[in-house]
Amino acid sequence: MTRRGWCPTVFEPMQSGDGWLLRIKPRRARLTAADAAAIALAARHGSGTLSLTNRGNLQLRGFPAHGIPLAVNALLEAGLADADPEVERRRNLLVPPLLGLDPALSPALPAVIAGLEAMLADPLLAALPGKFGVLADGGGALPVGSERGDVRVHVIGQDAWVGLDGSAQAVACAALDVADLAGRLCRAFLRVRGNATRMRAVPAGQIFAAAGLAPSATLPRPSAPSIIWRTVGFAWGRLHADTLAKLATLAGEVRVTPWRSLVLPEAARDRDIAALGGIIDLDDPRRAIVTCPGRPSCRSAFVPTESDAAALLAAHRPRGLLHLSGCPKGCAHPGPAPLTLAGEPGGTYALVRDGRAGDPPLAIGLSVADAVRRLAYAPA
Repeated sequence: MTRRGWCPTVFEPMQSGDGWLLRIKPRRARLTAADAAAIALAARHGSGTLSLTNRGNLQLRGFPAHGIPLAVNALLEAGLADADPEVERRRNLLVPPLLGLDPALSPALPAVIAGLEAMLADPLLAALPGKFGVLADGGGALPVGSERGDVRVHVIGQDAWVGLDGSAQAVACAALDVADLAGRLCRAFLRVRGNATRMRAVPAGQIFAAAGLAPSATLPRPSAPSIIWRTVGFAWGRLHADTLAKLATLAGEVRVTPWRSLVLPEAARDRDIAALGGIIDLDDPRRAIVTCPGRPSCRSAFVPTESDAAALLAAHRPRGLLHLSGCPKGCAHPGPAPLTLAGEPGGTYALVRDGRAGDPPLAIGLSVADAVRRLAYAPA
């Protein structure tokens, strides 16, 4: 086991307030019914609870130390992690959750993704930081281009653009050349990064130059997700692993999104989904709140975000995205939100408008009741 604070994987569990947790990275955002059943089996060695993350991953929670090896073996036997711990650590690839289902996606995208998977397994990239990731988008009904990726790839037809997080510059290329160019950018990052752990911390021009590339294009503008494909949410992004298995059985498979929700490709009755705790209605106010587990589940948290979120909803319906963070790190929603309540030492909240959890606040020392009053008069 590794020390708390590492980016967890199946092989590198992280200790939290509710025990140890393991992170599962679904391959190409897909879990079959058999995969989900294996996850449920592994989760029985812990609390059975899982969290959906903003990178399209699953975190199995509440493991005692002796339950970790049993869970890991179950996951490895099911092929839910790479057998090489170092490859698994680097296997951070965000792709559209409708890959293989949405005809609007480029037919070249699966081959591009296969090339990127092989690139990330290259031992020459062994020094990549654990949070370093690649994003491959192709538009469609549920694009992921608005999410973050240290290396960013966009594919349209047989054409592609490869760029870097924090920059609009890109290299235009044929889709079949994506993996080569992305690999050059990753190796260039390792050569010039110094102490930086993310691509955005290094000037893009320096990375492109070190890779021997001259960007002459811009990344296509990310498109917004469509409601043609319905996503299923869960209160606070949490569900029981047995629920995941039941949903996968109902729908044949599930797709995991970076919006802490699932897609059920095959039709399932609304009442069956709702009976399992799934939130179908996009206007359900629970879908307007993004929160981390908070206290006591997370040892970094100062506040019980999930129970506080329920109290807030009982008194106030958010008019836009509301981020409740247990601490200034803002793990559940690293980007800016219209309104953020960030936990402070002592169990109070700081209120941030149009910013991140760690940004300068408008107000500090707020109780939940104070927050309700503030939110009631916040501009829409």
